Amino acid sequence: MLKISRRGVFLVVIVFALAYLSFFLFEYGASGSVEEENRGMIIRDDLKPGEHHLSGMIQLPSACDSFSIQTTQIDAFRYHLSFETWREPQRDCENTPVSKPFKTVVFAPAFGVFLSADLDGVALPFTLIPSIIN
Repeated sequence: MLKISRRGVFLVVIVFALAYLSFFLFEYGASGSVEEENRGMIIRDDLKPGEHHLSGMIQLPSACDSFSIQTTQIDAFRYHLSFETWREPQRDCENTPVSKPFKTVVFAPAFGVFLSADLDGVALPFTLIPSIIN
C-alpha cells in the first residue's frame, strides 16, 4: 500500500512539473520573442525649455544602408520624424540587419507634443522615454 501511494505522489509531481514546464516554455519562449519584434525602437527625449533632443538606434537592412532623418511640424503640437534609407552602391554587403544611432532636435513646447515616425513611408512604432535636463 505504501509503495502504491509513493508512486501516486511521484506521478502527480511529474505531471505538475511537466505542466509547469510546458506553460513556461509557451509563455516566455514563444510569445516573448514575438513581443520583442513588435515593440519598435526606443527614442530618448532629453527635454530642455522649448527643445526636444531625440536620440536612439534605428534598425537598417544592412551595413551598406545609410539614412537621413527629417523632422516636420504638422501643427502646433504634432511633429513627424521621417527616416529615409538608401543603399550605398559602391559597397557589397550581406543583408544582415544593423543598428545605427541617430540624433535630432525638435523645437517644440516641453509638454503636450505628439510625435510620429515613418521609415521609408511605412509607419514606425516607437517608445518615447522622456528625461528632463536643466
